[in-house]
Amino acid sequence: MDTSTKDIHVCRWEPHAKRYRAVIFTRPDLHYVTDLHVARLLAAGAQEVHTPRWHSFLGTNNRIAYGEPFAMQAYGRRLHRVAEYLALGKRLNAEEFLRWVLETEGLQERPIPIVAQRLREAKATVSGSASSAVASVFWYDMCLSAACASLTGANLCAWDCRYDYKQWQGWPDCVGREDS
Repeated sequence: MDTSTKDIHVCRWEPHAKRYRAVIFTRPDLHYVTDLHVARLLAAGAQEVHTPRWHSFLGTNNRIAYGEPFAMQAYGRRLHRVAEYLALGKRLNAEEFLRWVLETEGLQERPIPIVAQRLREAKATVSGSASSAVASVFWYDMCLSAACASLTGANLCAWDCRYDYKQWQGWPDCVGREDS
């Protein structure tokens, strides 16, 4: 079976990109702690990709992003650039790779004040959810709150929850880490 990136199909909106003012990419397993500001979404500049600052893991948060269609085409088609990235001798970390793609495409990363927590299968329902789905917030995201939506301060990453991250092997130190 050929799994090369040439087999990836164009998103259905792309042939009609001129019809759209903005495009959102998000994960379906997220529970939003804060609201999406639609006015900010519609005001996105031509070379901007808007993403949260939290959990960026030395790169760019890839859980939700929005921007105008040209910028989001580069965001959505980043898988086409994996071979080029790996040829540079880099390891494939999703957030670092995304930041490289944005920089290579000449796109500017802009922070957005939105926070979301990943959901995982569980035996209890999510507090405040109107859904009957059985899920709970992933333990690592439980500390994420509206306070993490700040657009100022240090570059937030794995330490925005203030966990002692050295307990997990294989994770590098974060640039801009602020110790408590």
